[in-house]
Amino acid sequence: MIWALLPFGIFLFWYALYILWNGHWWGKLEEIHPSENPSKTKVSVIIPARNEEKNLEACLRSVLNQDYPTALLEVILVNDHSEDQTLEIAQKLAIEFPRLRVVSLEKDGLNSHKKAALAQGISLSSGEIILTTDADCLVTPTWVKTMVAAFSARTGLVSGPVQLVPGLTWLEKFQALEFMGLVAVGAASMQAGAPNLANGANLAFRRATFDLVDGYAGIDDIASGDDELLLQKILLQTDWQAKFAFAKAAIVRTPAQPDWASLKAQRIRWVSKSRHYKNKFMTLQLTVSWLAMWFFPLALIFSIWDWRMLMVLFAGFLLKSLADGFILWRASRFFQNQFLLKYLIPEEILHIPYLIWAGIAGNMGKYEWKGRRVK
Repeated sequence: MIWALLPFGIFLFWYALYILWNGHWWGKLEEIHPSENPSKTKVSVIIPARNEEKNLEACLRSVLNQDYPTALLEVILVNDHSEDQTLEIAQKLAIEFPRLRVVSLEKDGLNSHKKAALAQGISLSSGEIILTTDADCLVTPTWVKTMVAAFSARTGLVSGPVQLVPGLTWLEKFQALEFMGLVAVGAASMQAGAPNLANGANLAFRRATFDLVDGYAGIDDIASGDDELLLQKILLQTDWQAKFAFAKAAIVRTPAQPDWASLKAQRIRWVSKSRHYKNKFMTLQLTVSWLAMWFFPLALIFSIWDWRMLMVLFAGFLLKSLADGFILWRASRFFQNQFLLKYLIPEEILHIPYLIWAGIAGNMGKYEWKGRRVK
């Protein structure tokens, strides 16, 4: 019976080593400090928005009130066929802030409206650096200049830290803890020179780099992936490098999903893009991580016939928890939310069936997001 479990034990050991490896590289990240000298780089912030009347004004005000030269910052809000007051709110703010430009997405009936909105906004912009965020996010007053400071001569793309703001429910705290681990893995991979994860809620890239890979061409029919698929295009097709903006001043905050239905739709959307990864190592690692989670239900089933399998199950759980706990402990000091670590054990227990489910559901086809049925 133990022999049937052995391959999954090897996958689990690989998973733990990979997480520990990322935890090691996270520790090598150095804080970015922007120069006190006024920047001379023109920046365009592109924000796609659909049905965000509850969050939009706070988001736009945080983006528009930046410690950055006014003449060098433009903000373009692309309204994606909103069915609420999103457009009206944006237009009202545009009167108050002349550097805010509000446009409506021309195309419809697409599988990836977000990429179309971003592409339209970028085509209308004039910045050397393009910054993207989401309409439900809040940024710091020094966000723009810190993200710009992260660029070096060979940097084509910068991924910034994103923090889920935990609410009062256990589900929101679960999301915040899990998401912090994803951000840490993505940051560590960039520090190690093997970038794999990025987040469109806090992403910056050179216009020249974006043009060099022909923007979202080739991935524009994929519902998600305006971040990671673009990252992979740049790394595979150019000599430009990717970097993580390791700075508290660059943190973008966004709320966790309020209920299981919203979380389920969001995570299916995230996982669905993995079918289109060109990074073979990332595909391998995701597959191994998913297979590693099967170690636990199989060990539990086998314990029906041999109680000693419970000890094997506990050893595997301890290995996973220590590896995950190591990188989460390091990341929590950066995000200053160490209080979340007290939820580590229940999060680890839930994480196992959650990953198994996400791997299946995210590859099964269509899902609904923001009132649209996409695939």
